[in-house]
Amino acid sequence: MDKVRFYKVLDIDTADEFQYYENLAALLEEDEFIEENLIKDLVRTVDREKLAEHFESYFDGFLDHLPDNETDLYVMVESIGRAFEGLIFEDMSDADFSELASEIAKFRKWYVHDLNAFNRLTGEEASVRDARYDIAAAKLLGEDADYDFRTALDYDLDGFNVRVADMIGASIGEEDIVNE
Repeated sequence: MDKVRFYKVLDIDTADEFQYYENLAALLEEDEFIEENLIKDLVRTVDREKLAEHFESYFDGFLDHLPDNETDLYVMVESIGRAFEGLIFEDMSDADFSELASEIAKFRKWYVHDLNAFNRLTGEEASVRDARYDIAAAKLLGEDADYDFRTALDYDLDGFNVRVADMIGASIGEEDIVNE
């Protein structure tokens, strides 16, 4: 993808116009592969406070549309959002812009391109993005949608990650259960 096509996808003519939530959503959700250098050049010129606000809004909306029983996915997505906010508010050097662009590209791969959600009703695999939108549409239409996101939990976040289910299992083992 060249810069002209990239800006067309984002619905902007110049990097200065990247200032709305919809621009970020277009960046994160585009099907077509976007080179990291294009993302880096863009985020280098964007107002960081606005970018952080849009990331926060995006991830809040993301979390609102996750099934209630997907605690591990919820915690992971919340952590991804916080990681983006942390990267955005660092004192940005050229290497930091590269890191932010790399993280956006990694998120896009996991969210849009990887088939890491399994539709239990149809037996088909889907991206997290498509599963998320299918769940939201099913709620609106009063239909059923049931996805298994276990594969999606394999997202490499820097830092210490523990699955909620593992924490519960570790703190409440069979030997800890007392019959009354």
